[in-house]
Amino acid sequence: LSLHYDFSGAHLWNYENTNLVFGTNNVERMAITATGDVGIGTAAPEVDVHVFNSSAGTDPAWVAGTDVALFESSGNALVQLFTPNTSVAGVSMSSPSGRNVGSYFYNHSTQEMSMRTNSIANQFVLDALGNLKIKGAFRLTVSTIANLPASPAAGWKASVSDGDAALAWGATAVNSGAGATYYEVGHNGTNWTVTGK
Repeated sequence: LSLHYDFSGAHLWNYENTNLVFGTNNVERMAITATGDVGIGTAAPEVDVHVFNSSAGTDPAWVAGTDVALFESSGNALVQLFTPNTSVAGVSMSSPSGRNVGSYFYNHSTQEMSMRTNSIANQFVLDALGNLKIKGAFRLTVSTIANLPASPAAGWKASVSDGDAALAWGATAVNSGAGATYYEVGHNGTNWTVTGK
């Protein structure tokens, strides 16, 4: 084991094909394996970074190079993103074609959860009252009909079946029955309307 400093920085170097182990209070706390995997709470990390609290049971077949990080506990396991009340917390997905092409965020100011796809923000928004707002076409159930926002931005679209319970959108009713025809509904900036009936 070598500890030295040169022009590139300080080095703690293990020349052997063995783990580099770190401990406190005479207990092993962290290890870097000979292949470079990092284990916190374990000397035998199963992926690139393995944070181990306690065993969750029999491990599935982790995929090297794909399963990069693992957080393991015998009970509940949560990854906390702690930000101020006026900030946003979330997870962002990027690729060589762009940063943040997909993401899901929680806005503490508005108490809304949102999802981004194809670099377009707010494709999916769940607001503080539990109302679900989705851009593009989607299918609704009776339980979600009543929770649609009364005055969303123009362009929101959905579909509803004439087999659902009696529903009315604007001045056009969708009759209940055994039908399986779906009608498009949309918001024109003033009210919800049904088309295609």
